[in-house]
Amino acid sequence: MQRNLRRVSALSYSRLMQSHQRFATLILLCAAYSEMTVALCVAKPRAQSAENIATLKMQCEQKNYASCFSLGTKYMSGIEVPKDMGQAAKLYQGACDHGYAKACSALGYFYKAGLGVSRDIDHAVVLCRRGCEGGDGMGCAVLASMYEVGEGVPKDMAMAVSFDQRGCDQGTPLSCSELGRMYFYGSGVAKDEERGVKLFQRACDGGASPGCRALGSAYEVGKGVPKDETVAATFFQRACDLNDSKACETLAGIYEHGTGVTKNIPRALELYRRACSLPGEQGCDSVKRLESPNAQQQNRSPSMGVAAAPVEVLSDTEGVDFNSYLRDVYVSVKKHWFANMPPSVEIGQQGANTVEFRILKDGNVPTDSMKIISSGKSDFDAASLEGIKGAAPFKHLPELFSKPFIVLRFSFYYNLPVPQHPH
Repeated sequence: MQRNLRRVSALSYSRLMQSHQRFATLILLCAAYSEMTVALCVAKPRAQSAENIATLKMQCEQKNYASCFSLGTKYMSGIEVPKDMGQAAKLYQGACDHGYAKACSALGYFYKAGLGVSRDIDHAVVLCRRGCEGGDGMGCAVLASMYEVGEGVPKDMAMAVSFDQRGCDQGTPLSCSELGRMYFYGSGVAKDEERGVKLFQRACDGGASPGCRALGSAYEVGKGVPKDETVAATFFQRACDLNDSKACETLAGIYEHGTGVTKNIPRALELYRRACSLPGEQGCDSVKRLESPNAQQQNRSPSMGVAAAPVEVLSDTEGVDFNSYLRDVYVSVKKHWFANMPPSVEIGQQGANTVEFRILKDGNVPTDSMKIISSGKSDFDAASLEGIKGAAPFKHLPELFSKPFIVLRFSFYYNLPVPQHPH
C-alpha cells in the first residue's frame, strides 16, 4: 500500500467546496457558447472547412451579427481558421455595436482577461452588463463573478447572487451552478443545501460540468441528498464526459479504490490519463504512480494491505435486512482505512486488529463505544480506528429497526491473508 493513496472520502467534502470556485480563465465561457465549448474543452480540432468560413464571412458582411459572433468564436478557438484573438475581438465588437448581446458578453470577457485587447476591467463591466441586460446570461455570470471578488466593482455578494439568479433564469447553466454553490454554502444567501443541489442538477442537465461534479460530491458525502456513492460515480462520469479534468481525476480515484463501483485499476489509470490530457492537467502524478513498477507489483498482489474481513453484526437485528446497509458501511470504512494506511505497510510489516463499535439510530458513532483488540502496533491501531471515525456518521439505521443502536465488529488485516472464519 503506497502512502500517497488518494484520500477519496476524506477529501470529498473539500473537493465539493473546491469544485465551485470561480473560474478566472476561459473555462468560464465553456458552459455557454456551443462553439466555445468545442474550442476550449476539446483537445482535437475539427477539420478545416473553407466553405463554412466563407459562408460566415459573407453573412457577417450582410449584417447577420449572429454569423459575425460565430466567426469571431472560430478565430478565438482556432477552429477552421488560424487562431487570432485580435480578429475575434474585432468581430465581437462589430456584433456588439449592433446589439448582439452574446458578442457583448464575450467581448467583455476579452477585456476582463486581456485577450486580443488591452485589459480594461471597467470596460469589461460595461460590456458584460450590456450583454446581461440584452438577455445573454453569460454576461450576467461574468458580472456575478466580478461582484463576488470585487474585481472592477465593489465586492457585493448580494449583487453576485442577483446576477447569477438572472443568468440562471436566462438559461445559462454556469450561472445555475454558481447560484447552487451560493445556496449550498450560504454564501450571500441563507444556506439551503437542498436548493443548492437542485440548482446543481439544473446546471448539469444543461451541460455545465461543474454542476455535475458538484452533484457527485454532494452524493458522495450525503449533503443535500442521501449519501449514495454509486450515484456519485454516475455524476462524476457525466462531468468527465464533458471534459472536466477534476471530475475525471475524482472518478479515477473511485475506480482505484472501488467506492460505489467495482474496483478496476486499468479503468482508473485510463481516467487519470484522460484527466491529465485535459485543460487543468489533473491526475498526472497519479498516472506516474500507477505506472510505476511498485504499483504494478502491488496490483498483482492484492493481499498487500488490502481488505478487512466482512463486517460482523454482534447485536440482535430484529429480523431486519441489514445487507445493503452493512455493504455501505463496509465500503466507507475501507475507503477511510486506505486513506490512513501507515507507511510501515509499504515495507511489509504485518498485523491484525479488531474494532467493535455502535452505530446509533441517526448514524453517529459514539467514540466511547469503540473498543479495539490491539495488533500490538500503534500505527496499525490508529489506522483502523481512523477508518471508522472518518467514515462516520453513517446513514440512519433502517426504519424498521426499533432499537437505539446496532453493534458491529470490523477486522483489519495488514499484509496478512483474511481467514475464512476470523472469529
